[in-house]
Amino acid sequence: CIGLNRVAAGNASRLFSERRTRKFYLALVRGHMRQPTPWLPRTTPALRRARDSVSLNGGECPSKPDSASAQHYPGFRYAPNVSPITMYERFEPAASFRLDDGASARGLSTLVGPFYGESSLKCGLLPCFDVSGAITELAPDDFRMKICETGRAARTQVVPVEYGLYNGEPATKVLLRPIQGRRHQLRLHLLHLGFPIIGDATYGPTYCAETGETDTNFYSEASRMCLHAYHLNLPFVSSGLRMKRRNQDFMQGKMEDLTFETDDPFHLETASLS
Repeated sequence: CIGLNRVAAGNASRLFSERRTRKFYLALVRGHMRQPTPWLPRTTPALRRARDSVSLNGGECPSKPDSASAQHYPGFRYAPNVSPITMYERFEPAASFRLDDGASARGLSTLVGPFYGESSLKCGLLPCFDVSGAITELAPDDFRMKICETGRAARTQVVPVEYGLYNGEPATKVLLRPIQGRRHQLRLHLLHLGFPIIGDATYGPTYCAETGETDTNFYSEASRMCLHAYHLNLPFVSSGLRMKRRNQDFMQGKMEDLTFETDDPFHLETASLS
């Protein structure tokens, strides 16, 4: 999207800089990523606490995963010689994925609803993988990045939404919610989970080198890198931030939240998971 004037562009820039936007991506990854299965007490009060955590931060998720409803995997890595990441399996408030926003986020509900069932959405919780791994430059003159504990904090939530085949090989479609927006964040976090993005010729060779994998078709024969910006919400009104107006009289009452959503470009062949 492009701002029609400097004021509009400045307001949008402020939403991005203060992390008030909500961005979602789709990706196809190599292999079948299992569904997240976070632990949650069976008692109703615990379920209610997890559900009500959505109110702690103005409709967003808490800044840290709730240990009462998450399984923690510190030092998680896909190969012995790579830097570790931290991974939680947790229930995320459905509002964080805009699953309660009706028509403005219909595509997200269409993706998630059939896969996880209406019961999950009705209770206001969605299971996800919550991945944290700080990111820094690989080298001063290299555009590539790497996971490094001294880098800048980065966190991504991952939700598998479809299984199938891509060029005859197992693949999973995942919905991604970046909490920060570091360069190559989504690509690196999925790589370190052990599920590199199909068509990623930048980090695919890294995966093969570290794991000893000899089949490079997943990144060398794809027509494109299978990562797609799917949904963007700019909460000009609901964020609660005071926005600049180009003309106070003309713009009064005219400002509104904006949502942009594309079609899903990825279609997997049917596969049996048995």
